[in-house]
Amino acid sequence: CRSISRTASTLTVNPNPAAPITLTPNLTACTNQLPATLIDSVPPGILIDWFSDATGGTLLIANSAIYQTSIAGTYWNEAVDSVTGCRSITRTPSTLTIQTCSVILNANLFIDGYYKSGGMMRTPLYSSQYNALNAIPPLPDPFPGVTFGPNDCDSIRFDLIDPASLDSNQTTPPTIVATVKALLHANGSVTAIFPGSVNGKTLFISVSHQNAVQTWSAKSVMFASVNTYDFTNDSTKAFDGNEKEVEPGVWAFYSGDINQDGNIDLSDFPFWDDDNTNFVFGYIPTDLNGDTNTDLSDFPFWDENNTNFVYSHHPN
Repeated sequence: CRSISRTASTLTVNPNPAAPITLTPNLTACTNQLPATLIDSVPPGILIDWFSDATGGTLLIANSAIYQTSIAGTYWNEAVDSVTGCRSITRTPSTLTIQTCSVILNANLFIDGYYKSGGMMRTPLYSSQYNALNAIPPLPDPFPGVTFGPNDCDSIRFDLIDPASLDSNQTTPPTIVATVKALLHANGSVTAIFPGSVNGKTLFISVSHQNAVQTWSAKSVMFASVNTYDFTNDSTKAFDGNEKEVEPGVWAFYSGDINQDGNIDLSDFPFWDDDNTNFVFGYIPTDLNGDTNTDLSDFPFWDENNTNFVYSHHPN
């Protein structure tokens, strides 16, 4: 026997939502910009789940149009209908690539003539506020538009040198991989920011200053994303130990190479002598002690280092 009536069962077939549209299909982020944000878009009423793989895998975050991460890789997002629960048949990939966009060098160094005591130097940039009107010829502004603070000492230049380019016969100039100008502070600290291409390379550090002997690191340095180098705590940090002890255990670059030819000698003297005679003041290379005046107080720094035949030491 059969039932007198029948019971209806209704089957509703709901469509699968389309896979999300990614707004960041191939995102490249710098190491200093992490975490990076991957973004997807779906119509109203549709949610997004993020997964570790194209199928299956680990659910990373549910019901979110964005996913933040500091790990490079490909992430997969799936659309979910908020009413029916139906899911997209496929997932959309978003790929994150992380690169070192800059390399930071935190260094410490002192300039012989500028050094006062207790790990502090005079600050000619701040003291003069770049008053170079009396310099002959006028000097270029080292940091255009910058108003210097009481801890701003001077401008220096870092060159990173490829060791493979160093020629013992000195027949060819070394290859400079990167050059950066940086602001030296009164306590000897300075931060230089190099391009990310320096990351992973082994390079010599060469430091130049307007009246100090160019000084190199004792050895080549393997560069990571953040690096430190301290020239001040031991003369062995400089190539051939080419530094002067200005206080017990405190080392500085030799002052007096006014014409920047790599030697402190009689060829520097006329520059100092001329500016001294003409009472030149301001931000000038003949001001060896950093008091913004070229006068007799600068002479002993040149005289001592000239007498001791000081010159720049480097591998080639």
